[in-house]
Amino acid sequence: MIKSKKLEKKGSPKKKEAEKILIGVVDDNAQVAISIAQLLEYNGYATYQAYNGIDAIELTKEKKLALLLLDIKMNMMSGYEVAKKLANQKILFMTGFEVEQDKVKKE
Repeated sequence: MIKSKKLEKKGSPKKKEAEKILIGVVDDNAQVAISIAQLLEYNGYATYQAYNGIDAIELTKEKKLALLLLDIKMNMMSGYEVAKKLANQKILFMTGFEVEQDKVKKE
């Protein structure tokens, strides 16, 4: 689990750490997790990241998260498997899976 570095929005009032909504970001691709966490922090949220399902479960035990952004397909344990173990945690699944409607036809 990694606490994100802060990006501050210029001109916005600084919120005290205790006042911020805490969101967990879980993705086995570290760059994706870091990028999403930085975007959330830029918009005033506090974040923690985990890079696999086991660490995600530990994160929810250690921190009271308002929301867990959870990748579906990860090594070791899928996002669905993690969610089954976290019955009382609010979860928003995210994925890079391609769906048929999103495919661009090559010409």
